Amino acid sequence: MSALPVLREPTRPAAARGRRAARVAVWQVDLDLDGPQLRRAEALLTPDERARADRGTAQVRRHRVALRAALRTLLGHVLGCAAADVPLGTTGHGRPRLAVPTAGWDMNCTASDDLGLVAVARGVRVGIDVERVTRWTEATAEEGWLSAVEVSALRRLHPAEQAAAATRCWTQKEAVLKGLGTGLSLSPARIPTSPGSRSGRALGWDVTPVAVPPGFEASLATSSALCPPASTVVPRLLPDPAGSTGHPHDAARSL
Repeated sequence: MSALPVLREPTRPAAARGRRAARVAVWQVDLDLDGPQLRRAEALLTPDERARADRGTAQVRRHRVALRAALRTLLGHVLGCAAADVPLGTTGHGRPRLAVPTAGWDMNCTASDDLGLVAVARGVRVGIDVERVTRWTEATAEEGWLSAVEVSALRRLHPAEQAAAATRCWTQKEAVLKGLGTGLSLSPARIPTSPGSRSGRALGWDVTPVAVPPGFEASLATSSALCPPASTVVPRLLPDPAGSTGHPHDAARSL
């Protein structure tokens, strides 16, 4: 059995050492991999990760492989080890976690269609969610994941705003749930949101919108305020989940 890799601390300016400001970096990942890209991504995954990816359709498998490879690639850059050697595991509710102490690092990821987002954080716990905007109907109001107050607020919005606002509510709730690591064992209806608002607080978490392509909504939840503060998080691009394109090594300097 091979030893766990030695994880190094990224070089930080002298003025920054000794304090642990909450910092988060988010990357946008294209999950529509061609054959060679998919094979390179698969090579970074553990047998358990590949087995989990296999439990789905061909498209679901490709997305799972790409997203996990992207997470490994980014963590490898910030932790100073090869992507395949990152001691990455998963909690019982599916939340990614590191198997060794790493000085306050946290991470989360999400996907919708071919769009993936990966958040890597230092000194703060994070959750992130992206969803394709879906049509608002009265049937949506009866699904049980919105509180009565939220349903009333959504009904008061202009019809042209309701679909995006409702989808945004879901991403805010899901981001907090993923940050907490509870999965849906905690009802989404218990995560309060303000329909029509792009940011806010819920259960002590700060929720910030993430800039994504039209037709999608995304939210980032952090257990403390972002540093520096942001009205919208703009992701960096990681075109190849299994490569170094997109300069993921910049994360070491920003985090």
